[in-house]
Amino acid sequence: MRALWQEPDVYYAGRFYTLTDARLAPQSRSIPIWFGGFSDQILSVVVRYGDGWILGTNPDPAFVAERWSRLRRLWTEAGRDPGEIRVVVPLMAHLSDDRERTRPSMERYIDRGDFGCWLGDFFGEYARTFGVWRTPEDALARLRPYLAIGVRDFIFDLRPPGIAIETAELLADRVLPRLAVS
Repeated sequence: MRALWQEPDVYYAGRFYTLTDARLAPQSRSIPIWFGGFSDQILSVVVRYGDGWILGTNPDPAFVAERWSRLRRLWTEAGRDPGEIRVVVPLMAHLSDDRERTRPSMERYIDRGDFGCWLGDFFGEYARTFGVWRTPEDALARLRPYLAIGVRDFIFDLRPPGIAIETAELLADRVLPRLAVS
């Protein structure tokens, strides 16, 4: 893909396909490539081809720190500058000024979801423990451990969907401005 984005004529002979005189327009200096997941296999793909890395939803900050440390080691061993790695942490978010309002709706969402196997951890117990919910002040407290290990990019998964606008407004007005890193 990078060759197609950057070179006028691309020739490629791979295991599954061959390109002859392939062209793509318009061309770009580069389009960032991001990978999601946390296995060693995914981390090696991030190192080889990636510009950024997206973890699983609602990860434990200690797990993020361990995987990110591994990624930095692999990145350095490959001769890449670890300062170039972009890391994104996705977190379920449900905010309200009324702390007690969010618990029942979050619990209903988790209980209704039939998240089997390992998905149940990320969308169940991990959402309870690491998700961004309750009040904007609670959200800031949940985000601080990620900020402490260097995470600067988040994806907020606004759940349950019926509260998306309220949560988005509270994030935009009362959480994100307080996260600005100089």
